[in-house]
Amino acid sequence: MKRESPVSKISYEEVLKLLHPSIFELIGALKGVRDEIYYFDHGQIKIDRDFNTIQIHVSTKDNKEIVFFKIRDRRFDGTPNFDSPLNTWFYNSPYDIVNVKTVELSRYSRDPKLYFPNSELMDFMCEPFNYIFGDPKLFLELWENAFVTGHYPGQSALPLKGAAKYFTLKSIELADKLGYEVTVSPSHYYVAKGNLKNGFCFQSSTQEREFNELDKMFSEFALDETMIEQQKSWIILLQKFPSLLESRFSHYWLHGLEYPLYYDGKTVENVWLCQKGHKCQFNDFIPEKCLARLNKYETSRIKK
Repeated sequence: MKRESPVSKISYEEVLKLLHPSIFELIGALKGVRDEIYYFDHGQIKIDRDFNTIQIHVSTKDNKEIVFFKIRDRRFDGTPNFDSPLNTWFYNSPYDIVNVKTVELSRYSRDPKLYFPNSELMDFMCEPFNYIFGDPKLFLELWENAFVTGHYPGQSALPLKGAAKYFTLKSIELADKLGYEVTVSPSHYYVAKGNLKNGFCFQSSTQEREFNELDKMFSEFALDETMIEQQKSWIILLQKFPSLLESRFSHYWLHGLEYPLYYDGKTVENVWLCQKGHKCQFNDFIPEKCLARLNKYETSRIKK
């Protein structure tokens, strides 16, 4: 029996303080409660807990997700003891071990009025990795169309303005009261970029080097000024395409560098960002795959 984390005991009243006021404008007034599902005039707040995590899911009456937020105690990261029912990713690498009380924040927001229409292109934009190892012709056709939409990989709607940042700031305040440091593990380049602009920094100096090298390379491309960050994100994703160098988009090859997140079904190298000014609390780490890419890239530059 695992001892419950203080994170899993966060009260409903504290949860409400983490949600941007615009969310309540969308869902209206509270009507009733059953089994930690809070029913409102135009939607609901569902709270899930286990011994390690609290998960907050807000949706409209017609089941359009507005926000999906999670606060997870990282005390078992890097060990085989992490079997949380609410866990949907892999945190069992030695690089995931933390030496201080730490939580991870996960944040997804969607404006229910700005969901994208259903189409194969939208399916691709939401889940591009479902296509990347399939029909190469179809992948490149969809990638080319997604590249000029002005949307980011993984989006099914435009975000609800201010909701994720508000949750982050309020969660940092709450974590501080509970005696925890705060980290995030962004799955996409653009998410990392946003976090870096909002008070976070890389825990791993090696991952930071690869990320910064990628940023330098983007200056070589003629990108649309109105959607530069979006197009950078699609170019990053393109590096996973097995036949990139044989395709008509080979000029977007980033010389073997990638966004530092790595997972091959067995090995995981998560990207960890911590708060600026708090970095001294965390151990630097050198992910093997990330370092190998950097070494190969730097060796090829020397040869030139």
